[in-house]
Amino acid sequence: MFSDVGSLDIYTSTKKENFERTAQAVIDEVHKLFREGITEQELSRTEERVFSQTQLVMDSPLAMANWFGIEELLITPKTPDTPEKQAQKIHNIKLEDVHNVISEIFVPEKRNFIVVGAFSWLGKKHTITLLK
Repeated sequence: MFSDVGSLDIYTSTKKENFERTAQAVIDEVHKLFREGITEQELSRTEERVFSQTQLVMDSPLAMANWFGIEELLITPKTPDTPEKQAQKIHNIKLEDVHNVISEIFVPEKRNFIVVGAFSWLGKKHTITLLK
């Protein structure tokens, strides 16, 4: 259905007086990701994490039922992926693939910044200038 879309969410919580510094740190990391991408080590760690999660799914009948239910009902491939097939797809991802996706989706006009909580109009205007 929508297997070619997704999101990268960054969540943080801070006191009101630390908001600007926290927002700047998040924005700096997003800019760094856009400029530099990720390292081979980060890709490898992510792959290891996915394989570990796959093992946990395969060890649980309930998690397996949930997996195949989502595959069948929401993703609707011709043949549902098994956790092993999905892990193999992750294993086949190369650093260049990740960098290509980053350069395509991390452009400024596709970024969103959402703040929940007490936030003044002046704070909003200042944050908008940080984003540019």
